[in-house]
Amino acid sequence: MQDFQDHSVDVVTNDKSRKRSCGFKLIPCCNFIVDPAGECQSENTRRSGPIEISVCYKLPIAGDPKLVMIQRSENSVDLDDFRFSNSHDIDTTGLV
Repeated sequence: MQDFQDHSVDVVTNDKSRKRSCGFKLIPCCNFIVDPAGECQSENTRRSGPIEISVCYKLPIAGDPKLVMIQRSENSVDLDDFRFSNSHDIDTTGLV
């Protein structure tokens, strides 16, 4: 389990996203964090403890849709995640 002594967003983002600098620049992306209230904050915002790291990819297809990938910290599980998974028939085997 990760030690959250250093709460800087750069440290947490580097840990969560291996392609923080957009990889090979094939798909534009940006990093942001989601606070417990569900609000998006810029990656430069410092907080008391990270909950989620999110990366938004702009897909290079018609309509320029965006795909948001969210990874939650290991020590932060919400029962609503399982309810959402069950309602959309997503297998959560091995998450607990």
